[in-house]
Amino acid sequence: MAENIKIFFNSDSNGSKTSKIVHLLTSFRVDIKNTGKKENDTIISGNEISIQSPNWAKNDYGNGWVIQGNSARNVIKIKVIKDGILKFSFMGIDKRFEDKRIPIYADYKFIKIDGKDILSVPISTWHDQPFRYEMPVKDGQEITLEFEQQHHKYNACQILYMMRQFSFSESEINQAQDILSNWIEDKYDWIFVKNNLLENTPTKVTLNELDKTHFGRLTLPVGKTEFEALLLPSNIKKLHVTLAGAGARKLPYPLFNRVSWCAKFNGVYLCLDDPTRFEFDFSPSFYFGSPEQNYLEYVIEIVKKVASVYGIANEDITFISSSNGGFASLWLTDKIVGASCIVHCPQVDIPSFVNGHLNGWNTDDPKFKTRINLEHLVNNTKSKFFIYSNIMWEKDKQQMELLFKFYKKPLRLGLNELAPNMWVLLANISYTSPHMVQPDEWFTACIEKYIHAENKFPEYVFTYLIEETRRYYDLLRQKESLENMIPKD
Repeated sequence: MAENIKIFFNSDSNGSKTSKIVHLLTSFRVDIKNTGKKENDTIISGNEISIQSPNWAKNDYGNGWVIQGNSARNVIKIKVIKDGILKFSFMGIDKRFEDKRIPIYADYKFIKIDGKDILSVPISTWHDQPFRYEMPVKDGQEITLEFEQQHHKYNACQILYMMRQFSFSESEINQAQDILSNWIEDKYDWIFVKNNLLENTPTKVTLNELDKTHFGRLTLPVGKTEFEALLLPSNIKKLHVTLAGAGARKLPYPLFNRVSWCAKFNGVYLCLDDPTRFEFDFSPSFYFGSPEQNYLEYVIEIVKKVASVYGIANEDITFISSSNGGFASLWLTDKIVGASCIVHCPQVDIPSFVNGHLNGWNTDDPKFKTRINLEHLVNNTKSKFFIYSNIMWEKDKQQMELLFKFYKKPLRLGLNELAPNMWVLLANISYTSPHMVQPDEWFTACIEKYIHAENKFPEYVFTYLIEETRRYYDLLRQKESLENMIPKD
């Protein structure tokens, strides 16, 4: 039954590529088999359906049938031959590209057998994840199967991925996106991103060439360097940017920290790594670049280009990062006026954090002042900054003491409003690596709602979230302690 989907889309039959993809997205498949002995079978009839009995469905336990169609609502008549167990598998159709099956979903709104509902809620299926149902039947029994399917909501990335496999041109993609808008929702599927995009060979594209047809793994040449990126498209006019905060040289390049958070934050999602740590082999690297070129200036070009492609205003750009990626996010949010950032355990003064040593470069050089220190944030009244830090680690505490000194405020645990656009949440949670005790995606999403809400929720909400984080790391620490007590072979 499997077809090579590339052949299907490059053939001259069945109309345009766009009509073919609509045909695929409205398709369903139901496998039916009366199992028992070799003579077991069924007689199936219905309108606007394809009925086939492939060789693999025939064996000593009976003869099976595959039913496919595109109608939203279907009534199928089944007559049983011989006593047995009638088995149903409701799914999407089997389509493959270069031997890899592509998830084509069929969402069933209801399924009825002889008027009886067998679904309590609508279900989403595809070939590898069918909904199965079985029932005992008698020879000569007649059964009426009724079901209705509804449009499965794919995210924009999945639709673009399909069109890339089908060799759509740029104009065909733009046309198809308009036609397929009813099938698109703006929620990412992390499993899809991991399995189909993250490990792919990147496409090299200049910022001048970058448009809505480019997504997934990208290599972006800017200035005298290249950034490794993962770009996930969306119709929602928001842009979330995550910057890798890799602090160890042994970590692979590239890294896309918090890429799995794409399922939690709606809108265009952009992950970047710092070529500094790859080119100059030092860490933490702070997107510093070289003495001659600040790579954060290049990041501004990338972010502004992506925002322009998707029509996103500065006020709808949010940076989410930690540690030296957090430093970079604070710096960028200051420069892209009106943007926001949520950063965890960041640095605000590089020389004090690295003890004056930045890959051998002189941190006392006046030309580096605004590249390695964030005291100038106090002058920004239009961007929004939210900082979380766990001051159980002495170095994080030192950085926060400097930040509070910038704003002439005393350091205290809990939520601090250093300015109308600068919030700092301080925790003191013990752990093996206190610097790594940071909010998860749910906590971070809560922070995002806070900084954009007119009526902000009270501080005790953050107190609760910190205590939940403390409990999590206490349990993790206990688990590690117990594991260390177990004798190793």
